[in-house]
Formats: sequence, structure tokens, C-alpha cells
Amino acid sequence: MEGMVNRSTYCNPTIAIRSSGRANSTCFPASVSILGASFLLMAIIVVVSNLVVLVLVFTNKSLRKSFFCLIVNLAIADLMVGLLSMPLHSLGMMVGFWTESKIMCSFFVFADCVPMLASFLTTVAIAKSRHAIVTVTEESKKGNRRRKNIVAVLTVWTISIVPYFISITDLEPIELHGVNSCMASPASSKVFAIFFTVFAHHLPSALFLYHNCSILSYVRFLERHKVRAYLSSTTTTTTTTTTTTTTTTTTTTTTTTTTTT
Repeated sequence: MEGMVNRSTYCNPTIAIRSSGRANSTCFPASVSILGASFLLMAIIVVVSNLVVLVLVFTNKSLRKSFFCLIVNLAIADLMVGLLSMPLHSLGMMVGFWTESKIMCSFFVFADCVPMLASFLTTVAIAKSRHAIVTVTEESKKGNRRRKNIVAVLTVWTISIVPYFISITDLEPIELHGVNSCMASPASSKVFAIFFTVFAHHLPSALFLYHNCSILSYVRFLERHKVRAYLSSTTTTTTTTTTTTTTTTTTTTTTTTTTTT
């Protein structure tokens, strides 16, 4: 009927952009609203839980071990994800298109990718520290591990931030399926997208696999060594007991012979 408005079309931001040049920001599909609200709830949980971790670490001296700076760094990176990345994703998901400038697009990519990459690399550094604690000898453990962990934290943020600043001039809103979007993709910045893919996915996965397999192999080696040592000590004890019993029997026989004589 002429003059009637299709509400599903009216509530679809993408179709609204194509038809009128702007989206209706007050009407969202129920599924999109629920998904956006779920993201915001998850963001609140992430922020609160990481704040609790930071408070516990800084108020409890027993938790300030040599690797506590890695735990703090991981909590800070995850806190940035909860404060910046997840809310911006929720907003973009609910609105359906990018409404801000190129500068805000660059900030969005920073808030989305850099803390996430720092979080991934920090977990790799924690895995490496755990691997060193388990497998390194006592002589090597006497070194300044806290200084090494601080260097690891600086390396993590350097690897996370430098590629972003290298490619910041290429990050800008792009047209995706007829809708203005903002994302770090090969279409917007090949350097950042490739670097992020390697350091956020392939490299952490490979390092996690290496460190965990090394720890498992070392633990199995220790177990086999302990079993062999236990069996060796048991055999030695049995041999000693048998020798002692034989000597006692010989002494008793000699004493009996002397008495008879």
C-alpha cells in the first residue's frame, strides 16, 4: 500500500544508508540490540575482573613475585580491551556504519588491535617465563628475572604499537558493501593487517605449542629419571639386604661348628 513504511527496512541501518544517506540510530533490530548489550555486559565483566586482579597484586605482597609485572601487564592490556575495544565494537555493531572522521578511525583501530596484540604477546611471555622456571637449572635461575620480565613487557608494547604508527597514514574509513566502515584490513593497510595476522595469530600459536611441548617433554623426562633412580635404589637395597642375610647365616653356621667342636 502506498505511503506505508516497511519497518524491517527502516530499522536496518545499511538499507537506510543506501536509501536516505543516513541511518536511523534510534531503531535497531532486536538481535543486534541484544548482541550489542551482550558485548557491553562482557566489557563490564572484563573491566571489573582485571581491576580486581590489579588491586590484589598491588595490595598483596605475597603475589609480587618475579613475574608479577607480566601479570600486571596482561591485566592492563585486557583492561584496555574492555574499556576501549569492546564498547566501540558494540557501538559499531548497533549503529551499523562508521560515522566519525579518519582520526577517530585510526583511534578505533588502535583501541581494537593494539591492546589485543599486547595481550596475546604477554601471554606468550608468561609461557616463556613458566618454561624457564620449569626447565632452567638453578644456576641460571639466580639471574635478575624481574629485569628480564620488564624487558619483555617493553618488547611486547613496542611490537604492538610500532606497526600501528607505521601504517597510521593508511588507516581510514573505507566503503564496504556500500556502507562506510572502519577496520584494519588489507584494503586499508596491508602492513598493519599482515603484521597483526602474523604476531597476533601465527607466532603466538607456534610459541605456545613450543613452550608447552617443551615443558611436557621435560616433565616426562624427570618422571622417567625418578622412576629409574627409584628402581636403582630399590635394587641396591635388596642386594645389600641379601648380602647382610648371607653374612649373618655364615656367621651363625661358624658359631655352631665351633660350639660342637
